[in-house]
Amino acid sequence: MMDNVIIKAGMLFFSLFLFSSAQADTATTGKKTAGEYDALQAMIIKNESQLLPIRFDVYTLLTEVTRENNVIILNYQVTGLPPELFREEQAINKMQGILTGKYCQDSAIMRLWQLAFPAGLQHNYFSDGTRVMQINLKPSDCRA
Repeated sequence: MMDNVIIKAGMLFFSLFLFSSAQADTATTGKKTAGEYDALQAMIIKNESQLLPIRFDVYTLLTEVTRENNVIILNYQVTGLPPELFREEQAINKMQGILTGKYCQDSAIMRLWQLAFPAGLQHNYFSDGTRVMQINLKPSDCRA
């Protein structure tokens, strides 16, 4: 367990080093390239994927972490809840608020995710193989 924490901390520091190097390069050229964050994104995805699956509660299991178009994508499997629940506006708004709060918290990991994935974060919830809810967040949501 302690080895896992040490490895994760080491990967985080290495990720931060790579990102600060990319930021320094951008500062000198004044331009960002499409693949500028590619290595950092790949490292974050690899690091997070090594911990899967992660059970959040009796209903929710994080099963996959991927990326596409500078968005980090988290896929969850939900069981024991009716799919209709995910179509109710009140439930969607509550989840949006909870996930925005987590995404916008002042932590090194969330700041790193926001910088490494400038197009944001996507949460996909699946029930019996069908996506029942999708919540998209962007770094600008934290300044709203």
